[in-house]
This record gives sequence, structure tokens and C-alpha cells, in this order.
Amino acid sequence: MAYSIEQLKNAIGSGGGLASGNLFRVILPAQSQAKNLDLLCRSTNMPGRSILSNERIIGMTKNTVAYGYEKPNVTMTFLVLNQPYVRGFFEEWMNLIVNNKTYQLGYYDEYTRNVNIQQLKKTTTVQYLDSKKSSLKDPTATTTGGKSDIQQEYEVVYDCLLEDAYPISMTGPQYDDGADKLVEISVDFVYKNWRDARSSSDSIAVDPTRAEQKNLLTNSSPPAIRGGGG
Repeated sequence: MAYSIEQLKNAIGSGGGLASGNLFRVILPAQSQAKNLDLLCRSTNMPGRSILSNERIIGMTKNTVAYGYEKPNVTMTFLVLNQPYVRGFFEEWMNLIVNNKTYQLGYYDEYTRNVNIQQLKKTTTVQYLDSKKSSLKDPTATTTGGKSDIQQEYEVVYDCLLEDAYPISMTGPQYDDGADKLVEISVDFVYKNWRDARSSSDSIAVDPTRAEQKNLLTNSSPPAIRGGGG
């Protein structure tokens, strides 16, 4: 079945538009002490989930059944400044895990922290410099002839919480005598689990679409299995 460009445009529009890969934010622990490391994060990835399965043979039928899942690491890349606090922040965090001087191991609860990765979208708000407007048709017009203050803001459309996360590796920065370029470090994180942080209990409470999707999956019939004598 062929689809028209209008159907594609309607599907995109009904979903709030296409997501942009450069609209994101990471929230690390101790942000004030870390001097807003989220501003220096150049790239990251949302965590995924892979279902683990085994083959099971019953009679002549071989099926693949699930027995668990695994979570890939999350990687973040940060710009390095001339002041060394970017690398120093992660050095100190990793020292809580394995002390670089005494070689003592830290306790799990002492070095794990929650980390947020947020997907954003642009929203525009208009704040009038004068509370009295001369025309409702022209939002930039005021009785004093001034213009409105248009501010670009961002809305969180998905907030992924990494529970009990901590860095397990840090690579870089790399230096060479080539052309001048930005210096970066890359940090890998592991975590206990991830979930949608927009609701403390269930993401469905803040996203009606998720409720509809869950209802469709829950009430759908499983595939029919025919017996050997059918």
C-alpha cells in the first residue's frame, strides 16, 4: 500500500514534529559543584534494552523464549576546558569506586548516583514588555510602541532516569600536532536500571499515548498455535 506525502505530514504533525538530535540535556549529580557539566556534554545516547533468550525444544517444535534482559552502557562525550575540572570531576567520582592511592573499594551506595538524559523540543513564549496591548491581532504592538520579548525555551518530552549510575571508564583527551581542534573526553556509565522519570510511579500517568499503547498490547490476542493434529 502506497502512502501520500500528506499522510506523512499529518503523522509528523500529530506527533509534535520530528525529534532533533541536538536538542538534549544531561543532568549529572552535584551540578552546582561540577560547574554545569551538562553544558559541555557534546553527545550521549539513550539507553536501550536487549531481551535475553534461550532456545527450547518441545517435541518437534523449537521456540526461542525470554529469560531476562541486559542493558548497554551509556556513553557521554564532554568538551575539555583549560581549567581541569571536567576531567577532575570524573577522576574524583571514579576514586569513590576504587581509590587511586589506597586501592580500596568503595561501597555501592557511596559511589552510585542518579543521572538524567532528557530529550527536548523547542517552545516559544512571548512576554510583553508592556502589559497593555493596543491590538490583539498584533502581539508585538503595545500602547507605548514597544515590542514583545520573544524567548526560546525548551520542553522536556522524554526524561530517562539512570538509576544508581556510575562511570566505569574514561578515555581521552588525545593530543597531536595536527590542525587545531577541540579536545574531548569520553565517559562510559553503567547503571542498575532505567525508566521514564516524568512520573515517579508510572510514565503512563503523564503520557496518554503510552496508556493507549499498553492497552492495545495487553488486550491483543496472542498468535494462534495449532496443534499437531489440527
